[in-house]
Amino acid sequence: VIWGDDDDDFSPITQIRDFTVSMDLTDVKSGASIQKVQEKVPMRLFTAQEIDAISRCSGFEVAGMYGALDKDVDVHGEEAFRLVCVLRACE
Repeated sequence: VIWGDDDDDFSPITQIRDFTVSMDLTDVKSGASIQKVQEKVPMRLFTAQEIDAISRCSGFEVAGMYGALDKDVDVHGEEAFRLVCVLRACE
């Protein structure tokens, strides 16, 4: 599965990116392609500040922000490729 393409459209006004999601199904034994599927999936992108504000308005707080699903990847590090936020209920 390939998520995103360099040519995907992005609107800075709505902050929506039309991600291209592609999947190539192959035969395990022969390696031959069986079927290729490609769809456009609109996704709203949020900034860290927006996530913090939405969290506070919903009774949560940001407990941590990471650059991947691995907690050892710093959100500001070069290996960071996504924004993963951990929320907890406010006390």
